[in-house]
Amino acid sequence: MKTGLLRIALPRLGEIRPDALAVFGWRAGAGAWQDGGPAPLREIAARFGAMRVEVCLHPEDASLTDVSLPPLPEKRRRAAILAEVEALALGEVEGLAVGFGARNDDGAAPVAWTEQDRLDGALARLRAMGLNVRAVYAAPFFLPLPDAGSCGVLVDGWAVLRTGRDAGLMHAVHAAPFPEAGAGGPPDDGNDAPPAALPVLSEPIQWLDAGLRQAAGPTALSSPSDAPSRWAGPCAAWSIPVGGRQRGGGRQNWTRAAGACALAAAVWVAGLNLYAYRLAHHGQAIQAHMRDRVKAAFPDLPVVVNPLQQARQQRDAWSALGDDPDGARFSRTIRASAAVIDNLAGQVQSMRYAGGELVLTLRGGKPASADEAAALAQRASEAGLAATADASGWTLRLDPQAMPPALAARNTPGATAKEAG
Repeated sequence: MKTGLLRIALPRLGEIRPDALAVFGWRAGAGAWQDGGPAPLREIAARFGAMRVEVCLHPEDASLTDVSLPPLPEKRRRAAILAEVEALALGEVEGLAVGFGARNDDGAAPVAWTEQDRLDGALARLRAMGLNVRAVYAAPFFLPLPDAGSCGVLVDGWAVLRTGRDAGLMHAVHAAPFPEAGAGGPPDDGNDAPPAALPVLSEPIQWLDAGLRQAAGPTALSSPSDAPSRWAGPCAAWSIPVGGRQRGGGRQNWTRAAGACALAAAVWVAGLNLYAYRLAHHGQAIQAHMRDRVKAAFPDLPVVVNPLQQARQQRDAWSALGDDPDGARFSRTIRASAAVIDNLAGQVQSMRYAGGELVLTLRGGKPASADEAAALAQRASEAGLAATADASGWTLRLDPQAMPPALAARNTPGATAKEAG
């Protein structure tokens, strides 16, 4: 039989099996609620292939209370409630299925929790019977909402009260005479006050005569007229989550925080690497510029590896030779002409240095061609020399244009005499 909605008050989670008795109610479409009475879960599943199945937990399987909360955004409210539940449950919330409602005007939010593993196991057994549970509620939330006060029912030594659409309470009591349905309190048994075991609220309680379940299973409802009303209450706006571990718990919050820290560290390392790369690139550019400047200032250096050190060495060398300008010109001319002489290997017959000029006499006295002369002059210019070709060979001298001004003045023939004058 197809029903629009089936509601079952479950036995204890550990007792759920095909032959376990449960009370239930159902309605077809928008019709009136019908009470099914106690029946084995196997028969309920066989008779009602419900399009939607809702269950409420036995009072012993779930805790229900209110927690005080400050005004919080939605994304932080869950973490605050889980922290409160962790303190109330005296343990971590990772093993709990926790449901909660909205914060009311008094700053309190309803919250219920049960053991996740036991709930998952019970729901799996119900699915195996053909009952696919879509929503799980705490015990009070199938009860109707009276116009004033609260609505209550007795279940296995528990007074289960619905005090609002999203609020309720469960109170352990001793076996006591059942109050009559519709009364504001327990029946008149010769005492003016209700039994001490029953909860007493400031507002009247409408007790439904549901009775206590016996050890063999739930008893029949003694008043058929009140039986359907047990299932007719509007759904609460919240429920205990079905299927899966809690999300957003304390440990996961730490996981998220650790993940955020790791991401921030990765971004910082990436930024640091980028900054280091830019510094290295800038340093390489400065190094290249220094090499070019040193090469331009001291063209006789064959290779510039450490620009600053080599520049200092050249400066110190020229300073040491400051009192001997002719010796300095000779040393510089010989070093600079080494690259030019390499191109004339096997052709030089003799070399003679005088007056700041190195005269190279070639074998055979054959003058160089125009191309050869241009190539050698270019090579000499790169070495800081001026090259002049004649009929017998070449004359090499330091080129003042290729030297720093101070060195050019020192290495210009006749400069010493002018300075002395």
